[in-house]
Amino acid sequence: MSDLIINKVNEVYVKIQCERHITQEISEFFTFFVPGHQFVPSFRNKIWDGKIRLFDMRTNQLYTGLLQHLQNFCEERNYTCDFEGDLGVEDEFSLYHAKKFADSLNLHSNGKPIEVREHQLNAFCHAMQRRRTLLLSPTASGKSLIIYMLFRQLLDYQNLKGLIIVPTTSLVEQLYSDFTDYSSEDTFKTYMHVHRIYQGKEKTTDKPLTISTWQSLYQMPKEYFEQFDYVIGDEAHLFKAQSLTSILTACINGKYRVGLTGTLDGTKTHKLVLEGLFGSTKNVITTKELIDKKQLAEFQIKCIILKHPDEICEEMRGFDYQEEIQYLIAN
Repeated sequence: MSDLIINKVNEVYVKIQCERHITQEISEFFTFFVPGHQFVPSFRNKIWDGKIRLFDMRTNQLYTGLLQHLQNFCEERNYTCDFEGDLGVEDEFSLYHAKKFADSLNLHSNGKPIEVREHQLNAFCHAMQRRRTLLLSPTASGKSLIIYMLFRQLLDYQNLKGLIIVPTTSLVEQLYSDFTDYSSEDTFKTYMHVHRIYQGKEKTTDKPLTISTWQSLYQMPKEYFEQFDYVIGDEAHLFKAQSLTSILTACINGKYRVGLTGTLDGTKTHKLVLEGLFGSTKNVITTKELIDKKQLAEFQIKCIILKHPDEICEEMRGFDYQEEIQYLIAN
């Protein structure tokens, strides 16, 4: 019999059956200090130990997106594990299918045909195969087109209902506008299929896609999120906030989970939380590669350092942060 038996609880969590000492090892493997924990009042007051625990020992549950890391844990310790259900199964979806589907959408922008770039097709194909992933793709790499292709694929072929979460109202409108632009020469009508939510907008709709700011939804009851078959998070690096995490964990029926971001903050904790919510990271393309392919303009960074007089610097020692900022603004 295997050392670990892994069962699917829902689209957010898996449950691990194993001996107690292995449970303790898994807990330690998925426990990390939160960056900056030493400055948090609850840590200073010894109420909290400054750690985040991604594995819950009370329920033996772990984010589904961390299955790859769990497999690495087993390999390092020579533990055997069995998956029950469709865990880890990839969908059959090739680059040929991705390109054929992209061509069928008759994509346009500003009245001109769009040629979907290789890295966009690769990202789209990867997301459809894996169902859950964190796409690391820089600014100007065409993330909105990737999102549009995912939305149309999941709607046209599976008739799934989805949620796209963005951080600001302007991004809600920008994404909606991009979708309208992409389908301008197609029979598809964005206004018939996409509902937008931000301050003052109706929260419920029968349209197959909802684009919303997280601020508009985080106080909604958990039952509200059970209607969504997939969830896409733009600017996913912001999703480590508690309110965003609660939204993602409430989408228990979202079998497709795709996060897109141009940056990660470099900490292991941040990356693992995001991978737990979405899935393993896929590096789509880098800014340098976009520049080398002439798809992005070359640029130079010039750093300007302002040297303030020594007597001013000495005087600033007695200032608090806000007073120092005020001086810099007014200087």
